Amino acid sequence: MQKFDSILLVDDDSISIYLARYFIEGINLAKKISEVYNGKQALEFLKTNKVDLILLDISMPVMDGFGFLEEAQRTNLCPDTPIVILTSSNDKIDIDRAKDFNEIMGYIVKPLTSNKLEGVFTKYFKTYVSSQ
Repeated sequence: MQKFDSILLVDDDSISIYLARYFIEGINLAKKISEVYNGKQALEFLKTNKVDLILLDISMPVMDGFGFLEEAQRTNLCPDTPIVILTSSNDKIDIDRAKDFNEIMGYIVKPLTSNKLEGVFTKYFKTYVSSQ
């Protein structure tokens, strides 16, 4: 299995970050995991750091996930970085809106489980998923 060099978790909820980190480490998916707590912090982080994947919550204070996506797209900040939405929203409006962004490679509704995470990676990132 190939690992991502770096994954960025963007979520304001510490339990969600803990679970994401736990499952990512559990399937040995990344060499480095960084975390920020809103879209604005993510934009600042990405100005000086390259990541291979972003796990992005939609509902956050300061700047939500869609605000982040719009600004990242407008500034061409991370055009080739795949993004997986990780959110509690199962609202069709949010799911459809996420489809407007080419970088979105998956949509996971919380709570995160290893099966949900592996399902997205099996579908979109075949070279990164273990054959176990």
